[in-house]
Amino acid sequence: MITLILSVAATVSIGIFVFFAARYLAQAVRIKTISFSIKGALPDVQGAHTGLKERIRNAVSVVAANPASKQAVKIRVIAASIVFLAAFVIIGKMIFALLCGGGFYWAIGWHFNKKIKKMWSVFDEQLIEALGMIKNSVRAGQSLPQALENMVNNSKPPLSLEFAQMLQRSKLGVPVEDALKDMAAKIPSNDLRIMVTAINLSRETGGNMGEILLRLADTMRERKKIQGKIVALTAQGKASGMVMSVVPFILLGLLYAMEPGMMGLLFTTLLGNIMLAIAVTMIAIGTFIINKIVSIDI
Repeated sequence: MITLILSVAATVSIGIFVFFAARYLAQAVRIKTISFSIKGALPDVQGAHTGLKERIRNAVSVVAANPASKQAVKIRVIAASIVFLAAFVIIGKMIFALLCGGGFYWAIGWHFNKKIKKMWSVFDEQLIEALGMIKNSVRAGQSLPQALENMVNNSKPPLSLEFAQMLQRSKLGVPVEDALKDMAAKIPSNDLRIMVTAINLSRETGGNMGEILLRLADTMRERKKIQGKIVALTAQGKASGMVMSVVPFILLGLLYAMEPGMMGLLFTTLLGNIMLAIAVTMIAIGTFIINKIVSIDI
């Protein structure tokens, strides 16, 4: 019964946080807060009249922007501490409270890192089409800033937002080459860095930018095909890792239901708690190793 209460409490806590995250993540994108190098929260989040809902909204936006930033880590620690205290009050076992708090802290980072990774994956896919639009504009006689602005007007977020910010800096006096380099430095995209390098070299040496962008787009398409094949080949390994991570907990629940007295020693004795902590640690290490093995970058 205690284990069930703990599971329900942790699940409800995570569900509440994810609910607010899903609700406000899209708005965070629209107001351009999701950026790899964002270091702060939304403007003026410390007003005296800010309500609880607004504070939660701002906190979610900060964590969604970059879960590894200092401010996001503080928010994650506070949220995990609340879960830890709630679990400790309900159960009274330090080890379970630590597991709940640590698990919640990890779950927040995992959830938003997955969101960010998906967003930049969409960015890379949009970049291939953007290269085609820039190439056509350059061949039609437009300058690079004009070609970039035309591409922004015909693209969707997140690519349009990032390039719009870059163009805004250019209009304020920053050279286009420097604005492109700064954008490439903050966005975790190898394709973007290659594109920026190719454009800047073409402008410096006077090469045929349209032809360079055409070849670059073809190269990116081939890379995407190879990445798709790698994902298909490593899918079985990822599934195996997931099964190996989940099955021990399912077996623990079944054995506890069949023999609550015997399995209860894992939760009520110090030796049992230590063994349980070692088992969870080994499962986490195994899952991490499997994920590293099946993660291949090209």
